[in-house]
Order: sequence, then C-alpha cells, then structure tokens
Amino acid sequence: NLKLENCSFNANVAVVENKFLEGSVSTIGCQANGSTLNINVNYTAPEPQAPECHHDFYYCITIIEPTHLTTGIDEYVCDNCGETEQHVTSKLPGHTYDEYQKYNIVSHKLVCDCGESIVENHAWNAGQVITPATHTEFGTKKYTCIECGETTTENIPKIEEHSQFTCNKHDSNMHKRVCECGYTVYEAHTWNAGQVITPATHTEFGTKKYTCIECGETTTENIPKIEEHSQFTYNKHDSIMHNRVCECGYTVYEAHTWNDGEVIVQPTHTTVGSKKFTCTICSETKTEDIAKLESHTHGEWQKQDDVIHTKTCECGNVVYAGHVWDEGTVTTEATLLKNGVRTYVCEDCGFAKTEDIKSTLGCRSTITGSFGGFVAVVGIAAIALRKKKETE
Repeated sequence: NLKLENCSFNANVAVVENKFLEGSVSTIGCQANGSTLNINVNYTAPEPQAPECHHDFYYCITIIEPTHLTTGIDEYVCDNCGETEQHVTSKLPGHTYDEYQKYNIVSHKLVCDCGESIVENHAWNAGQVITPATHTEFGTKKYTCIECGETTTENIPKIEEHSQFTCNKHDSNMHKRVCECGYTVYEAHTWNAGQVITPATHTEFGTKKYTCIECGETTTENIPKIEEHSQFTYNKHDSIMHNRVCECGYTVYEAHTWNDGEVIVQPTHTTVGSKKFTCTICSETKTEDIAKLESHTHGEWQKQDDVIHTKTCECGNVVYAGHVWDEGTVTTEATLLKNGVRTYVCEDCGFAKTEDIKSTLGCRSTITGSFGGFVAVVGIAAIALRKKKETE
C-alpha cells in the first residue's frame, strides 16, 4: 500500500497494459477518493535459456580409488558442455595390498587395508663388492632386496692363490713379486726389443739399451763394429778422380762421373767454343773446347743496292743474292688524275722500294689549278673520241 496526500493507493488495483514490455505505464487508484497515480514500470527481460544439452560423458577422472573395504568415486565430464556427474565404483573383490614393507632379515610383507598380510622372502639382487678379498683377508659383498630395499652383507672367501703385486727390481737378471703373506716369486727379466743409444762404426762399438717390460729394470749391450769401411762423403782428389776416406784411414778412389755439360761459349767458323762439365758425385768441374764450325757462319743479310743484298762470314767470305720482294702494299691510292704508290719490302734484308700506280685515265698528270681542270676535260673528250673511232 502507498500513501500520498491522505490517499491510500493499492498497487494491485490497476491492471498494467503491456506489462511484459520494458517501459510500460501502470495506473493505480485511491480506494478513498478515487485519485489515480501513474507509475513507470521498468522491466528487464529474462536471460535467454540455452538449449538442452544431450550430455556425452566421455572423459572420466577417478576421485577416490576403490579398495577392498571401501567404494570409490569416478567423475565423468560432458565433452559438450563441461557438466560433471559422479558415479560410485564397487569395492575391489580381492585384497588391496600396499607397497612391500621390511619385516625381518629374511622376509618382507604386503599388508591389505583390512589387516590381512602376506609374508615373502627377500628378492636379493646380484650384490656389490664392498671390500675385495685378498690372500689373507676376507672380502665383503652387499646385497639389496629389489622389492623392499632391505640390505645384508656376506663375506667373500679369501683368495687361495698368492696375491702377487707389481714386480720389483731384484738384480740385473731377475725381478720379484711379493705376496702380502710374504711369499715371493722370482722371475727372469722380460726385455723389450731395445733402443740404439750409440750407433756402431767401423772403428767403434755401438751401445743398445734394453728395458724390462715388467719391472722397468734396464741394461745395455755393445753393438759389434761394422766390418765394412764407413766411407763418408766424396772429396775432390784431382781432375780425373775423387775419393772416399774411412775413419780408419782407408781410402777409395773413383773416376769422376761427368754430367752432359753446359755450353759456355758457342763455336764459330773461326773460333772454338767452350763447354763446362760437372761431376755428379763430388761437384768437380772441367771445361772442354768445342771445335770450330766447318761451314761459314754468315751474319744477317744487309742491303747492297737496289738490286742485291749480301751477308758476310767473320772470315771475310761474302754471299750475294737478289732481293726477295713481297707482294707489295698500296701505300697511296691512285685517283682520276694522280698516280698512286705501291711499296715492296725485301723479305731477307728489309729494304723497301716503291712503284707508281697509274691514274684512272692511264696517263701521268702533273698539271694543277683551274687550267689543269680544263686540260683534264679536254683529255677525257679526246679519249672518248678515240674509243668511238676504234669501234667504227
């Protein structure tokens, strides 16, 4: 009920038109005097409802594992909308044992939630050697159960054979190995192939060192002298022979071994040449003359005149020959009124000569200027007239 200015309004009296539309107007009246009051109705439409999901509970999560005494809970999740649904799972039909537990040195046990237990022997691994056994002391080996982790140790029997440690030098012939119980074994050295310290020569013994591969003892032996002479590098003796001298004084002489030689001075028609030879063993050298050339050694061709050229030997002999001209090269082209020039060069001595190339008119012209042009025109007319008469 609303009261305003001595009016008592009852909101339920009036009927609201379009009451389901936002912004509707409702009119209410006073029961006492009939006054009315208009009220704006603010209405908010409800949220649209999602369509109903046809659940597909595909994914499952175990919330509580079932045991031998209690049920479990699995939660399923709808793959479409994500809604969850829980299901109770049945108790397990058999006992649910936990991990293995140590029981005693011999066995371990499995305990169910209901209190039931199973006792089994330890399952020992292959063991690990903690202390190796020796000839005088027991060893120790540790075993671990692969199910519960329990450990135990056992003695490793003493080694029946002597524990002979690294070899020790005894003397120049033998080394020894001593057991911890005191027992000692003596053995001959085992020598390696040896190392040459000083090579033997024709006059001196050499030295070779041997080392025992067991104990490291060393010994040395002499290397016999070399029966053959130790002939060292060759030495020059004279122009015919070189020698090799042994450290004992014995000397061997041999003839030089000359190479093919090298021409130092070329021979000519009037003078001998020179050739140097070197011994390939001791590097001694010698020179020999190269005989004069039997034929003349003429020099290059030289121009004598416009017709011939000559070449002269150092003995004074002279050879004469005509120029050998090439085919010639046009150096100045001929024109209508002026002759050209062709140049010829001798292929032996290089001398050059020139010849005129006739003009197009076939005559030599030396007239220049305007008068020359007049003469040229007259000449052309005369040639034309001559050719006409020849054809008649």
